[in-house]
Amino acid sequence: MVKMELSQEILKFVEDNRGGLKFLEEAYTSSRYIARVYEKEDALRSLEVVERLFKLIEKVEGDVFSH
Repeated sequence: MVKMELSQEILKFVEDNRGGLKFLEEAYTSSRYIARVYEKEDALRSLEVVERLFKLIEKVEGDVFSH
């Protein structure tokens, strides 16, 4: 995959998952300072975003290091 295609795919991932990524960032920051309880649905949605992120990272890693 060409670098431009990779960058476009990353941008699309961020656009498509912006809400989930923001939620994960806020949850991470809050866990440092605020005792908070999350719903099971929030955890499941977060796991889905992380799984998609890992797949994207594997794809990028494979393309970058395969050359």
